[in-house]
Amino acid sequence: MSENNNVENLEQEEKQITEQEIKDTVESLRDYLPKLHDGLLYIVEKYRGGQNGEAHKSLVDATEGINWVIDVISILFPDKIDFPSVNAVLRNLVDGIENQDTQNIADVIEHEVLELVVNWQQIFNAK
Repeated sequence: MSENNNVENLEQEEKQITEQEIKDTVESLRDYLPKLHDGLLYIVEKYRGGQNGEAHKSLVDATEGINWVIDVISILFPDKIDFPSVNAVLRNLVDGIENQDTQNIADVIEHEVLELVVNWQQIFNAK
């Protein structure tokens, strides 16, 4: 009987830890999304201002952040992400990068990537 109680206690602790980790991760996501949004606006401004080096450098950081957000959402809330839509937007961004078309990169970020981020903010601020 004592062994069963120990197992049940461990399982309960693991569940609590997991629930707390999920809450912490969602909170981190809520904190990060506005920063990502602002960073993307900064990148658009830099591309439009001809400061491509600074824009490229910031874009690397932003893409890492976008990947983290997508990873979190796909693991914790897979029903909250439209993968075909996200893939299409990212494909458009990659096309602009590969073609070194800074106007296209800025347009995709401004009109497509930012829309994704705003949608994600709405989803997670409602949680």
